Amino acid sequence: MCMDAVLDRPDTRAALEADFIQGARVMLDPASARVGGVWGKTGLPALGDPDFLCLMSELLRHISAPAVVDVGANSGYLSLLPLLHTGMKVFAFEPNPALYALLKKNIFLNGLDGRVETFPLALADKRGGGKIKNTFLRPGLGPGLHRDASEIC
Repeated sequence: MCMDAVLDRPDTRAALEADFIQGARVMLDPASARVGGVWGKTGLPALGDPDFLCLMSELLRHISAPAVVDVGANSGYLSLLPLLHTGMKVFAFEPNPALYALLKKNIFLNGLDGRVETFPLALADKRGGGKIKNTFLRPGLGPGLHRDASEIC
């Protein structure tokens, strides 16, 4: 199912403002913090690894029109870099439908619709398919991660 039609006009009333890097602020769906990862596990959006993002931003500064492929984009950590680089284009891939919805909303909230192209797909070195479980509420598991192979459908 393609989420593009559903998210053409996301509800922005519940958006939170959060610190990004280099003094920038971003708008995020509050659910971004609940999925953990780079936005922290505090329940409030907070960057979990600003050093990595600063390094990426510095490297991209030396390219006139950078293009970034964000594989496993989650809720859009790297996909928000065009806020700091005006000529930058991002191609973001996120196969998990719940995370893809967050990615689309966060891109919309920050006015990056035309500079970040999203795809509800997984990338791999061979053709295949599978199912992704949303394990956001299970302790010790992140989105799409499973304790053992029997949990992978």
